[in-house]
Amino acid sequence: MKTNITECAICGNDLVPFGLNVTDPEMVWGNNPQPIINDPSAKCCDGCNFSVVIPARIANPNWREPIRLDPNDPNNIQAR
Repeated sequence: MKTNITECAICGNDLVPFGLNVTDPEMVWGNNPQPIINDPSAKCCDGCNFSVVIPARIANPNWREPIRLDPNDPNNIQAR
């Protein structure tokens, strides 16, 4: 798995920078690569998002942890 936030965690291509300071992870475009890579800080490029990540999500729609509504929770959503 790639650790450089400016690179795609799947293919290693550069992510499109947002702004001038590309060393700041908040200033870099990227997509969530889950369920392919289960690291919340990882990012993937648009190409991998369209060709790898989205098909994996469609093939397995239950890849996320299920949620349930909780009437006692002020935000009304709680992970199981």
